[in-house]
This record gives sequence, C-alpha cells and structure tokens, in this order.
Amino acid sequence: TVTQTGNNFSNVTLTGATTIIGISYTDGGTAPTRTVSGNILNNWTTGAASINAMNFTYWNGVSSLSNNTITNITGQGAITGITIGSTVSTATSVAIATNTITNLTSTGTGGAVTGITCSNTSTLININGNTIGTLATTAGSPVIGIGVTGATTTNVFKNKIYDLSGSNASSTVNGIFVSSGTTVNISNNLVGD
Repeated sequence: TVTQTGNNFSNVTLTGATTIIGISYTDGGTAPTRTVSGNILNNWTTGAASINAMNFTYWNGVSSLSNNTITNITGQGAITGITIGSTVSTATSVAIATNTITNLTSTGTGGAVTGITCSNTSTLININGNTIGTLATTAGSPVIGIGVTGATTTNVFKNKIYDLSGSNASSTVNGIFVSSGTTVNISNNLVGD
C-alpha cells in the first residue's frame, strides 16, 4: 500500500525546455493499492517543455486519488493536471474524486492542455466531483477538461468543468472527450462558462 497525503509542491520556476512532473508513480512490478489525497501543486512556471502535475500509471486493489489541488500552472508546452495511465490496470476500483484543477495555461507556441486524462482499464473507475476550470492554450492544440482514452467500465459524473479556451484558429475545446473504452458512462456533469 502506498499513501501520499498532505504534500505541498508550490512556487516552482524553471526556464528553457525543462520538463516538470510533480508527483509520479511508475512503480514497476505488481502495482500497490494507493491513496493519494490532500496534496497541493501550485504556482509553477516553465519554458518550452511539458508539465504533468500528477502522473500515475500503476493501479491495483481499491485505490483513490482525491482532494488534491492543482492550480496556477503556466508553460509553453503541453500541460496535464492528472494522468491516470494504463501500464498496470489491475485495480478492483479507482476513485478520482473531488480534485480541483484550475488555471492551467500554455502560452507562446503552446501545447495541449488537459485537466484529467485516463487510459486505465481496471475493472471500475469513477471520475466524479472534480472541479476543472480556466484551462487555456495559444496553440492549435486541444483543450480538454476530462479525457477518457481507454476503459473497461469508467463512470464520469458530477464534475464541474468551465472556462476552457483556445485562442488559435486551429484549437479544439472539449469539456469531456472519449476516444476509446468498452463502457464509458457520462452523467450529471456541468460543462459551461
């Protein structure tokens, strides 16, 4: 079992093409059951490089990622708030709940900006009660509140997604984007300004 709670990663300034990953678990082997909650990732700036605030690719047991705050992040490349990857997808259930992801901005040549992306195919994944807002890019790239790119059964419900924008003529904006999955249930989400 891995528990990561109450950490504060704030006020980070980097220059050039320096990639930032705030919290990353790519454990290898048999994935642990994990609880990730109450962490703050705030006020980050970097140059022409990607930012991935929270990256988890191994999931097992009954796991959760909840009540984390990711806010005020600026760079000139792709920016992702939370990545739920699929290297190991053996969890009985995963709850991605009540996280706050706001003010993610990709400037300059820019890149894609995503609040939560999930490709994990564990038995059951619930993405609910999250607040995702003020995501923006100046690139001809997507802005996505919640993206599901793989699923066995993934439920996306009661999330608040607002103020997503792309200022390039080729930008695309999606509150909820689903590209793959066996069963993806989407209900009672608020997507608006």
